[in-house]
Amino acid sequence: MTKSHAAGVAAYLTGRQVQTLMLIAEGKTTEEIASALGVSVRTAAAHRASLMQRLGVRRSVDLVRYAIRAESEPAEQHTAQLTGRQTQTLILIAEGKTTKEIASALGVSIKTAAAHRARLMQRLGVHRSVDVVRYAIGAGLVRL
Repeated sequence: MTKSHAAGVAAYLTGRQVQTLMLIAEGKTTEEIASALGVSVRTAAAHRASLMQRLGVRRSVDLVRYAIRAESEPAEQHTAQLTGRQTQTLILIAEGKTTKEIASALGVSIKTAAAHRARLMQRLGVHRSVDVVRYAIGAGLVRL
């Protein structure tokens, strides 16, 4: 899995989960993952377990398959799960717009814009705007 593609997957996974997935895809053992991440073996195993739970897989080989499949998918497929309004909101957030500016651009109230933002972040499984920006860059919706 390349780092550029990892940004597209990052919307679904935490940064540490993406790092762990990349290392698993490279064939690293739990001990090697722990060393690469600078954490204990127990912590690396916990990262692997949370990643498997998040992706709904039971075996490490399924994680490797996920990484390979995700790398081969066009970035546009990642936005297919979003509504048109959510995609608009995503782009505006990635452009650094405030909720008030998003409301103005979409022609809705600030409260509605805040609700769009909250639903978008919930759908992407993220809690921070920076993760929304990472997702948008990975999906090719905005450029640096």
